[in-house]
Amino acid sequence: MVFTQQEQSLIGLIKEYIQCAKYYTGLLSDSYDGDESILRAYRSGLIAKEGYLDSGSVYYCMHGIGCYFESQNDSIDIDFGPDDQCEGFDLSRLSYFLENRKDRYKGFSSESLGDSFQSLIDKGVVYHARMLPSVHLFYLKDNSWKEA
Repeated sequence: MVFTQQEQSLIGLIKEYIQCAKYYTGLLSDSYDGDESILRAYRSGLIAKEGYLDSGSVYYCMHGIGCYFESQNDSIDIDFGPDDQCEGFDLSRLSYFLENRKDRYKGFSSESLGDSFQSLIDKGVVYHARMLPSVHLFYLKDNSWKEA
């Protein structure tokens, strides 16, 4: 499969988003005792609505079916998928995530990001899973982006 430079950049951004989401949710998971999912732990009171992780260097705030994380030079907003999956994303979350990374992912405007996102959907690299609790999230299809 052949990818444009914009599509390759977007795949890189998506992979970075997923890596960042896994890192921050890992910190949150490590902050409480128990085998509960993060959402279940939050709803049962094991996790406070907001607080600090990693010796105070990471702020988090739970919301609805997701969580916002912020550190000194970064921020990410995620919604959880089935079984606390944090690999899901949508165009608005990627746009927000891009704000702190414009130096590495140059050339994206709102329109070009949306066009590249749609192109990755059309090529089958990104798919709309429509899984509860976050039916709006998209996922990166395994191995479809290997050449990028």
